[in-house]
Amino acid sequence: MEHRRIRVGSIAVLFTVVVVCAAIFAVLTLVTAGSDLRTARSYEQRVEALYECENLGERWLAQVSGYLEGRQELPENTWESGGELGTEITLGPMQLTARVDAATGALLEWSCTALWEPEEDLDLWK
Repeated sequence: MEHRRIRVGSIAVLFTVVVVCAAIFAVLTLVTAGSDLRTARSYEQRVEALYECENLGERWLAQVSGYLEGRQELPENTWESGGELGTEITLGPMQLTARVDAATGALLEWSCTALWEPEEDLDLWK
């Protein structure tokens, strides 16, 4: 009986390269997924703060409308200057500035902006 030797050198090298590439892609996928999760959570916090800030502003606007109609008192954190009523509501990274004409009740300004704080300790390699 004659024995033949099977040569698997090139197949073994090819298989090893494929396995190593698959492992690298798997690690890169996990790292990217973690980064996407952190970004999504940060965005979620900003959107929640934006909506909450807008809701507080709408409540303030309703209270000012009631004040101008004589049904209730002037809301807290309201300033009065030159025939205008205004407020600044800061909630987390968001700030709402609203102004109303005291004579007509018309909305003069409504701006919701993100407050920027520079990040001092950038940890680029997490």
